[in-house]
Parts: sequence; C-alpha cells; structure tokens
Amino acid sequence: MNTDGKRFNIVYLRRQLSFWSRWIIKPVKR
Repeated sequence: MNTDGKRFNIVYLRRQLSFWSRWIIKPVKR
C-alpha cells in the first residue's frame, strides 16, 4: 500500500490532462 505513489500518479495525470486539454480543446474551441 503506497499511497504516496498513488498521490504522485494523480498529480502527474492531472498535469498531463491540463497539457493535453491545451492541445486538443483549444483547436476544437476555435
């Protein structure tokens, strides 16, 4: 049970989401 790993994973996923949202949502919103 390593909650630290899970917590880090969530933060990493969130960062990836924000990065991808910039790439995908911006052109779509056009």
